[in-house]
Amino acid sequence: MKHVATWPFPSLPLIGLAQGASVAYAAFPAGDRKLDLEEIDLSTGMIVANAQVPGAASYSSNPAVSPDGSTVYLFSGNTLYTFNAQTLAITNAVTGAGLTNLAVSPDGSYLYGGTPVPCTDCSEQVISTSTLRVAGTIPVSTAYPVPALFVGN
Repeated sequence: MKHVATWPFPSLPLIGLAQGASVAYAAFPAGDRKLDLEEIDLSTGMIVANAQVPGAASYSSNPAVSPDGSTVYLFSGNTLYTFNAQTLAITNAVTGAGLTNLAVSPDGSYLYGGTPVPCTDCSEQVISTSTLRVAGTIPVSTAYPVPALFVGN
């Protein structure tokens, strides 16, 4: 194993990896109850782009990246955001769906995320990536839904 870089974060951020790319995205508290979305070059560990997420960062999910690497999904506060992965500009924002532990389906059609705790009817939410609305739910037996893991083609 070879040490390539040390990431310049004072605390552990929530990370999302772009499939087959040399970048990662991190959701990182930026002080003053703000949240930054940062793009990290994995070959150097350097932050190459960042954007401040609107509103107060009371809670956020991990970033999740579409299979084609064009879109980054992030839930913060009470809003699900989509970002252009090249510019980190917000391309859409929808309020109301509380999400944790985000994962994108291999075909890019659905975003999966658990309901935040505490929750009465805990579930894995299935969100359409075209509308950013709940398309279905999967009941879970724990208050801590975990992300879906997709393996293969």
